[in-house]
Amino acid sequence: LTRLQPIVGGETVYDMSYYGELNDYDTAFEAGAALGRELSDCGFNLDFAPVADVNISPENELGSRIFSSSPDIVSSMSAAVSDGLHSEGICSTLKHFPGLGAGSANTHYGSVWIDRSYEQLQNAEFVAFSGGIAAGADFVMVGHQITSGAEDFLPGDLSWRVTTEWLRNELGFEGIAISDS
Repeated sequence: LTRLQPIVGGETVYDMSYYGELNDYDTAFEAGAALGRELSDCGFNLDFAPVADVNISPENELGSRIFSSSPDIVSSMSAAVSDGLHSEGICSTLKHFPGLGAGSANTHYGSVWIDRSYEQLQNAEFVAFSGGIAAGADFVMVGHQITSGAEDFLPGDLSWRVTTEWLRNELGFEGIAISDS
């Protein structure tokens, strides 16, 4: 929707970091619902949002698209925005599993190595994604980043460990897994 809003106008929705700072379910839900109304009015039924990454590195390229550096806040805000989108008949997508918040480059322009142990991922990134998954997110977008904790040196979207062992088996995601562009 951020690409459509300058064209179609509509309700004001702030950067997701704003909602993370508030850490208020109802306000984030209403932001998701507002996004959902705008998308529905344009004939869409899917949003590639919310971003469920944790703001770990100040060098990550996601900036204010991330709710917070707190995995628990990201988890609850992702759930709220996802619920808001669902309330308007819009499918939601959590992204960029297993997490780009510790990165320092854009995966659309080359290989990105993220040095995160499995334990670090469990304690931060997995917590952040769990809220949206529990809220029934329809899609999870798996990123191209190579994460050291997977120990297979493959981009996440090509990694059995990331897509099946972690996303499906450990986090219990049963929806549609898609790759980033």
